[in-house]
Amino acid sequence: MSANISEFGGRLSMAYNGLSPWHGLGRKLSPEAMVSVEQALHEGNVHWTVSKVPTYFYPIGSDKLTQSKLGFSILREDGAELGNVGPRYAPVQNAEAFAVLQPSLEKAGVTVRTVGAIGKGERVWMLGRLGEGKEIRRGETVLPNFLIMNAHDGSLGVIGKLTPIDVVCQNTLNAALADKAKSTFNIRHTASAEERLKEAERLVSVLTGAWTETVEVYKEMAETAIDNEAVRQAIELLMPIPGDASDLMKDRTTKARLNVASLFKGGVGANLRGDTAWGLYNAFTEYVDHVVPAEVANRSKSVGAIRRAMVSTMFGSGNDLKAKALQVTRAMVAA
Repeated sequence: MSANISEFGGRLSMAYNGLSPWHGLGRKLSPEAMVSVEQALHEGNVHWTVSKVPTYFYPIGSDKLTQSKLGFSILREDGAELGNVGPRYAPVQNAEAFAVLQPSLEKAGVTVRTVGAIGKGERVWMLGRLGEGKEIRRGETVLPNFLIMNAHDGSLGVIGKLTPIDVVCQNTLNAALADKAKSTFNIRHTASAEERLKEAERLVSVLTGAWTETVEVYKEMAETAIDNEAVRQAIELLMPIPGDASDLMKDRTTKARLNVASLFKGGVGANLRGDTAWGLYNAFTEYVDHVVPAEVANRSKSVGAIRRAMVSTMFGSGNDLKAKALQVTRAMVAA
C-alpha cells in the first residue's frame, strides 16, 4: 500500500470534480459537493483524525517493557500506523491543515478540484484552482491549479505547491521555478479565525505571484524555437543510460527516449506548439502523465500498479522528471 491511493473504511480516499482523471480512480462529484473544506474532506474520505502515541521496547538483556524517549508513532483513528516521529513533532489534523483554504474558497474564488491520500494516509492532498486560465499560445490555455499537502509521517509539514494544468491534454506542469520559495512554500496552521484569514491572504498572494511568473516563463518557452539536435541532447540528458545498465534497462530507456521524441512531433497539442522549448516540455509531461501509466497498466493489469503510476506523476519519480524537464527546457530560453 505504500505507494497506493489510500483506503479508509473500505473506500478509496479520493474524490474529484470536473474532467475524469486518466486513471479513473476516485469518486466523481459535482463542484457543489466540495464548496467547503469540511465537505471536501468527507467526500475525499480523509476526514479521519490521527494521534501521537509512545513507542515501547525491551532493552537488551531485560524483559521489562520500556517507553522510548525518542520515538513516537502516528496512528490513524482506525489503528493504521502512518509514521514514526520524534518527541517534538506535533501532528496536524487534516481539518486543521486545510482550514486555511476556507477563507480563500469564500473570498478569493478558489475552488477545490481533487482531494485524497496516498499510502495508509501518510500524505493527504487537496488540489485547488485559483481563478481563470491564461493563454500560452493561440488555442492553448493553462489553468492555475495548486496543491496543498499534509504529511503524517514526519517527512514534511503542511506545504503548498503550484501545479498548473495544460488543458489541451490535461498534463500536470510543475512550476519548479528558479526561486522555489515562489512555487513551493510552507503553510502555517492556527486555530484562530483571524490568523487563518491572514494566512489565506498570504496563500493567495504567494500563489498569484508564482502564477504570474510561471505564465511568463511558459510564454517565453513557447517563443523559443529549438532544433532536432537540441531535442536529442535534452532527452539524453534527462533520460541517461548508465554504463553498467542491464540490457533490459537500456531497452526501456531507449524506448522512453523514442516516445518523448515522437510526442514532441506528434503528441496531443504538438501542432499548436511547434518545435519549441514549450513543445518539448509538454512532450515530457505527456509521457509521464499518460504514456507511462498506460504502459504500466498494459504490463501488469493490476489496479495497484495503476495507483502507483498515478501517484508517481504527482509525488514520485514522474513528478521529479517533469520538474527537471522544466529546468532544462527553461534554460533553452536563456541560451
